[in-house]
This record gives sequence, structure tokens and C-alpha cells, in this order.
Amino acid sequence: TGMAFLANGDRAVVQRVRNIRELYGFRFADVWLSFPDYDDTELQLTAVLDSLTTDAPALTREQHEHLFASVMEDYADIPTKVERMKSLRADPFFNALQVKFAYAVTCHKAQGGQWSHVYVDQGYMTDDMLTPSYIHWLYTAFTRATDKLFLVNWPKNQCQDE
Repeated sequence: TGMAFLANGDRAVVQRVRNIRELYGFRFADVWLSFPDYDDTELQLTAVLDSLTTDAPALTREQHEHLFASVMEDYADIPTKVERMKSLRADPFFNALQVKFAYAVTCHKAQGGQWSHVYVDQGYMTDDMLTPSYIHWLYTAFTRATDKLFLVNWPKNQCQDE
């Protein structure tokens, strides 16, 4: 099955990165991606690399406005606003994929999926945090693993050596 569109939160595996260049004060690259949640469908797209380093989920509002104004300058010779906007909507740099690193998948996002290796970080816990909903969350997290489950920051008294 193919992909109708890319949604915020879709996971992709970077296969290749080529042709890194700077335009409009931003860095862009041609990227080849495969999407494991869509039968490893492969796409070649232009990505804006600056979104990787922002604290925001994508380019900041100021960055987006700067990109808009800069790309629109390229279409200043087009006489009508309708045609300029049409050109903007087709522009590969204005429409560049805004990517972020995916270091982890949350337990909530992982429901229904499985991975060969799963890492569960318990973090800071107190006895009053051990509620039925937490136990349910643990069950969900543990059952995502098909091969190995790694318990990170887990109290030694809750683990048993093999």
C-alpha cells in the first residue's frame, strides 16, 4: 500500500542524503526515505535541515515567515498574486519536509506495533506511583518486544538475573 500523505509523527528511515545546499538562509538536502509503517514505501524528497536543530517541532514561526518572504521574492516577476501563490505551492523549497530526529517511540504511540528490541526506562518511581494504570502501561510496553526487552534504570530488587 502506498502513502496518501505524510502526517506529523510518521516515522521514516533515511536511506540516502545528497546535494546539501544553502538557499534563502536555510540548508536543504535531497533525501531518500523509506516508511516502515507503510510497507517500506520509498520517497525522494527535499528536506530543510534547519528543523533538526530547532527546539520547536518544526521551523519556528519566524523561520517560516522568512522562508515564505524569501521564496516569494523569486516569483516577484509573476504579475498576479494568484499565479505567484500557485508557484509558491509548487515550490520544492517552500514545501520542503521539516524533519526531526526520532530517538524513541512512546508507549502510547507504539500500541499495536511490535519491535524486536524494546527499551523501557522506568525513571524515577515512588511506591504511590505504582497504580493499576501504570501496571497497564507496563504491560503494553513489555508486550511490544518480539525478541528482547531491556529494562533501563530499573531497581535491582525488581529484576532477576538469568
